[in-house]
Amino acid sequence: MREAVLLIDSDITFLGMISSLLEFNDFTVISLHDTENLEQILDNRAFAAVVADIMTPGITIEQWSDNIASRREIPMIMTGIRDLDNTERKQLLSHAIPFVKKPCMPSVICDKVKKIIR
Repeated sequence: MREAVLLIDSDITFLGMISSLLEFNDFTVISLHDTENLEQILDNRAFAAVVADIMTPGITIEQWSDNIASRREIPMIMTGIRDLDNTERKQLLSHAIPFVKKPCMPSVICDKVKKIIR
């Protein structure tokens, strides 16, 4: 069975590129452009990893790291177009969540997903 990855980003083009590459690498991908149905999706489906933009409206880094990475024990990768401040950096480091600054090559994210899952 193919492992599932949840992608969350408001940039539809970014979602499409990363989804295509992950699917090409034998992952099943669920893409969201907002967090409206996030809890329901996480409650009803098992994910091997979550890739999420730190600027996703409606959720903070603390919520990502505490709710997804810790409570649900799902490996995460955070992305973003801005640099992290010290508090954000500490929050991600304390949960061993890698950060990938955008723009980046889609292969960078795909390689990180493979590394944290396999």
